[in-house]
Amino acid sequence: MGNFFQELKRRKVVRVAIAYAAAAWLLMQVADVVIPAAGLPESVLRYSLIALVVGFPIVLVLAWVFEWTPQGIRRDPSDQMEGEPSSLVANSINSNKESTVKSIAVLPFANLSQNTEEEYFCDGLVEDIITDLSLLHSLLVISRNSTFAYKESSLDIRTIARELGAGFVLQGGVRRVGNRLRVTAQLVDATSGENTWSKKYDSDSEDLFAIQDEITSDIVDTLEVRLVSGEHARIRRSRIKTAAGREVLYRGMYHHYKYEESESSIAKQYFEELTRLEPDSILGYGWLTHSLGFSLIVGWLEPTTGLKLLKENVDKCLAIDDEDPFALIGDTIYKGITSDHEGALAVATKNVELAPNLDDAHRLLGWIQMLNGDSKAAVKSLKRSMKLCPVMVAISYGLLGTAYRNAGLYDESIEIFNDCTEHFPEFYHAHVGLATIYTVRGETEKARKEVEHILRVVPNYTVKQYLTPNMYKNKAEFEYWGQVLEEAGIPAE
Repeated sequence: MGNFFQELKRRKVVRVAIAYAAAAWLLMQVADVVIPAAGLPESVLRYSLIALVVGFPIVLVLAWVFEWTPQGIRRDPSDQMEGEPSSLVANSINSNKESTVKSIAVLPFANLSQNTEEEYFCDGLVEDIITDLSLLHSLLVISRNSTFAYKESSLDIRTIARELGAGFVLQGGVRRVGNRLRVTAQLVDATSGENTWSKKYDSDSEDLFAIQDEITSDIVDTLEVRLVSGEHARIRRSRIKTAAGREVLYRGMYHHYKYEESESSIAKQYFEELTRLEPDSILGYGWLTHSLGFSLIVGWLEPTTGLKLLKENVDKCLAIDDEDPFALIGDTIYKGITSDHEGALAVATKNVELAPNLDDAHRLLGWIQMLNGDSKAAVKSLKRSMKLCPVMVAISYGLLGTAYRNAGLYDESIEIFNDCTEHFPEFYHAHVGLATIYTVRGETEKARKEVEHILRVVPNYTVKQYLTPNMYKNKAEFEYWGQVLEEAGIPAE
């Protein structure tokens, strides 16, 4: 019984009942004066009272079923929609329900050279192989962020493949001595754990692209992947032309993936050097847009300067190849931050069509869909991104939790945010999301605890900081959550 009254309170049924009773009493007082003065029969007063009495339970039922939100009146999210999964596992974010016959995970290659500093070269080669395979529409390729989480892992291949949802796993090693290069690679069937093939590729360092092409071709032939017209040409357009350029690119990527502000600055210097070494290559400008866009989103760059640099490099990318995934990622971020909602949606949608295996493309599409007010579409795109990148990434969980919240699916949102806070306790954005949901649901004690955590991690955090910038197409939607956050206990300014 206590839970029932708590639910009545959460759904604001009690508040509606009190408001209705007060309004009905006021109306009857007015009617008692106006009806006789207007010469109307006494039965009008009686029928008015009957109508108010009959309307009372109807209003209570409506208050139970529906709620007021910044998007208007809609069903209470606790009333589970038919077919809407209620848990992360049911949503299959971490379990791959699709056929794994044409899915592959490329694990980090081992550095077999005596020089430990050659690790950046091994990582760069794997990144290139993943990028090449990701451009093939008929193959599901697990993202680099997920596969590199298993670097130096002691787990067996079948376990890794099961956790990543991959039907095949490519693993190998790289040995570079002077100008000579040997790459060993094994394609493993995840079901049986047996090698489908195991090969050695020898060449000069200058001819690394021939090895990449041969590995990609062997995978395509083995998995019987159907190539779409133009896919090979798109892969070759994204290639570096010189060994010096490749060295700079691989070093830049190595520092970029450290995901630290100081390392990001070093990465940008390498990417800038690449644009000087190969001014006609899209990769230098493309990686700069990727790095600049990420730095803007996480607040490592001052917006005015950062946006100017981002726009310059995006334009250079698009002038070279207006279908390059990195160019479109940068363009999406720029348009999203500058509130070009229609333009951002068009570019993000195009990128997903051109690079269906790129988790960043799906993640950005979900972000833009959420800003445009289509939170249910955002949930679908973000879940696809997380399927391609099954290993937990804080920003993905933060975006998905927010999309669920904006869609009014609070239970799902709480589950996602709680998973996020468990793995990334300092990622305060998830605690912000929880504070808003608990406040809306009337769970003030839980909301208070979330606020305490936020202010412990970010002591000067304010609602103004939360709302700046407001990139939502419907500004009132985001402002509503700012008001809720202030109600939860975060200072206005």
